[in-house]
Amino acid sequence: MTSDASNQENAYLKIKQLIQQSDAAAKNHQLEEAIAPVQTALELYRENSSAEGQVYALNKLADLHQKISKTQYERAIQLLMAKSRPEGTADPGGPIIDPPPLPPRLPLDATFTSAKSRKSGKIPESQDPGKGIPGTPPPAIVLPPKS
Repeated sequence: MTSDASNQENAYLKIKQLIQQSDAAAKNHQLEEAIAPVQTALELYRENSSAEGQVYALNKLADLHQKISKTQYERAIQLLMAKSRPEGTADPGGPIIDPPPLPPRLPLDATFTSAKSRKSGKIPESQDPGKGIPGTPPPAIVLPPKS
């Protein structure tokens, strides 16, 4: 066995270890850590002039980057969903959050007046919210021209 063949064999064994290391990291959802071994394997393929190996390593890198992008996208969506959830609701599968306390109730007469009570004269017209500001003319109603 020549020295070149021996070096090439050692390089391919090293590449095999690197790819296995990358696969193990990817299985443990450590996608960022799985990239470095594949990049090292790609360099070894280049040094040994293996076009097929380079294509394999490039495809593996592309696959890892795609998985990372997908994972980042899914995390971003989860964060957006959590932020858009109304206060007091729980994340599916997460802890149940107690709703915030209700504000104190206002007396009914301070919050609601009916048209009947305005007509009966119980509320002076100057305070009638339906009449606008006292002393100002009502808004003009513009009708479209007849054709």
